[in-house]
Amino acid sequence: MTLENKDPKDIKSIATHPHAESQCRSFIAKNYPNAQVIETASTAAAAKGLSKGDYDAAIGAAIAAKNYQLKIIAEDIGDNTNAVTRFVVVEKPGKSPAATGKDRTSLAVFIAIDHAGALLEILNEFAKHQVNLSFIQSRPTGSQLGHYHFIMDIRFLGSYPQAK
Repeated sequence: MTLENKDPKDIKSIATHPHAESQCRSFIAKNYPNAQVIETASTAAAAKGLSKGDYDAAIGAAIAAKNYQLKIIAEDIGDNTNAVTRFVVVEKPGKSPAATGKDRTSLAVFIAIDHAGALLEILNEFAKHQVNLSFIQSRPTGSQLGHYHFIMDIRFLGSYPQAK
């Protein structure tokens, strides 16, 4: 999305959330190979920054374009057409929904100060509280070489039914 009609060669900066960027890498490389991708806290934050003129373009939801009076210049730009994004609200402990047997919770975990054993310290907390991890993946944050965050799927922390 952009503020106005822009020639693709004039787009020098594209703002978005790291996950959205990772899902649209082929599109960006093909159409905007010289553009700098700027990491934002969310795709909505990218749209808001674009509306203030902070960037030349942003990757985000159509509702964000509408909310910030932005022009959509391309749709369906994800590399994987079957990708699905879910959001979950994390609340204070309370009554959890009944388990369906196919529940999961996904967390993105960032280590603020990287040091030897930092991931182990996080994993020990899950083990101490008997939380079962079913998946863990490291992903580069994109901020600088050697900075990673971890995607974790865990069992029962206010879980949601998995997609069919």
